[in-house]
Amino acid sequence: MKENIINNFNIPSKVYAKEVNKLSDVAACLMPNENYVKRNLRRIRNNSYPTISSKEFVLESKWTMTAELNQQKFLFYDNRSINSRMIIFASPDCLEILSQCDHVFMDGTFSSCPKGFYQLYTVYVELLMTLKDTCSSVKSFFIDFELAMIKAIEEVFEDSVTIHLCYLPS
Repeated sequence: MKENIINNFNIPSKVYAKEVNKLSDVAACLMPNENYVKRNLRRIRNNSYPTISSKEFVLESKWTMTAELNQQKFLFYDNRSINSRMIIFASPDCLEILSQCDHVFMDGTFSSCPKGFYQLYTVYVELLMTLKDTCSSVKSFFIDFELAMIKAIEEVFEDSVTIHLCYLPS
């Protein structure tokens, strides 16, 4: 299971189910609690990730591609700035879908940011400019009540989009 969780991108419950199905009934009964195993699989996978440093962080090889069998480029943008790093992940398929959308729902989180990275809404201006260049059909944004995001959207898209304020649960 350890090798399986490190070498593929399946979620721990799928890895667990696949591996337990290979076992005899007796061996399956001797397995530790499923939640315990899945928690350990997540820990093993997290420990296999590269260490993130705020001073220097380079995305290479598998970290820039989708996890599908026919891998696609996933690292869409990286400004490589040491002081205000901006990384955007999007597959060509997702960008194609997004480019045909009239409405974009957006929200941010701080709690799940990797160590060394901070989510500041001032960086969204860069993201929004990239979106404007790539996805010209966007007509509206659905965001939570973040004044910095509202101002950023207004600055980049001017009067060409509508902003809808709503509660987006974390």
